[in-house]
Amino acid sequence: MQGRYRQEDRIAPVYTICLYHGQEKWDGPRGLKDMVDFAAVHSEAEKKDWERAFIDYPMRLICANEPMDCSGFRTSLGAVFALLPLRGTRQAWSGCWTRTLHMRSWTRRRRRQSAS
Repeated sequence: MQGRYRQEDRIAPVYTICLYHGQEKWDGPRGLKDMVDFAAVHSEAEKKDWERAFIDYPMRLICANEPMDCSGFRTSLGAVFALLPLRGTRQAWSGCWTRTLHMRSWTRRRRRQSAS
């Protein structure tokens, strides 16, 4: 039967990220639970039951203002995320750009080595 999901079939993963690039600090929700109004239920006991049973969906938030560890990236996307918090400081941006160019040449060398 066509269109039917078989036991050996797998779905492609989806990874949702939100890129916040405003100048002010992010003060919005960081997960679905932060967006739900549990106070709308009638009693405190019901509220606690809902909070316990609720499965949160965290928001993978990248704040351009906040430095992050980009050492795990293997592509130039890591360099972009490393540069974002420095966008207001010319000297820091310049130093990071130099490191980024070094990383880019390292990536090219690695690709050539793996292709051989």
